[in-house]
Amino acid sequence: MNSKNNIANPATDNHAADILRLTNLVAVSDNHLLFHDVNATVTAGQSLWVRGENGCGKSTLLAMIAGILQPFQGEVSAPPHHYIAHHNGLHPDETIGDTIALWCKLYDYHDMAGLAEPLEALELSAMRDCKNQQLSAGQARKLNLLRLKLAMRPLWVLDEADNALDQQARALLLRWLKEHLAQGGMVVFTNHQHSFSNNDAAQSFTPDMTLDLTGMMPS
Repeated sequence: MNSKNNIANPATDNHAADILRLTNLVAVSDNHLLFHDVNATVTAGQSLWVRGENGCGKSTLLAMIAGILQPFQGEVSAPPHHYIAHHNGLHPDETIGDTIALWCKLYDYHDMAGLAEPLEALELSAMRDCKNQQLSAGQARKLNLLRLKLAMRPLWVLDEADNALDQQARALLLRWLKEHLAQGGMVVFTNHQHSFSNNDAAQSFTPDMTLDLTGMMPS
């Protein structure tokens, strides 16, 4: 992180819709200041790791980027995005099939044959009739990750997206992430590591930028 809590890159892309900009963000929760003066710019093909100690506002910042929360002060300008929140938010009484059908309608997705490969890779293809409440934490997380394949959104906002995933699923998420960046996408993420690796150096991932919110908390 550079001085004055700013993160910027030298890209000269003038397509505003393809740029994430965070300007002078301030977050307050229950009359408690979480962070202040947060500035960042992320452009096509770049990734930003949001890190910091517990309670510093990482999930709050990602929710602001996703438009779920509004900053106390400052401005967020974000392109269309996928948001994988810390909690999966699946309806317990719906089946996997019901959930996928709802998402396909929401994203206007019609290539059902195209879902075969990601469903198989996520080990969910034989579980369409299984209710969401019967899923393990890892299976619920895998189901949520399927949304990344239902619509092309320039920005992925991932709040501990690899939480509860096994090594195979972590490797799959890493491959999708790298493919998304290679295609000009953007990723903002937080997790307990700076990578989605599964202890395999060949599958490591290093973010382009790091934003440490610990230094932006009130003293």
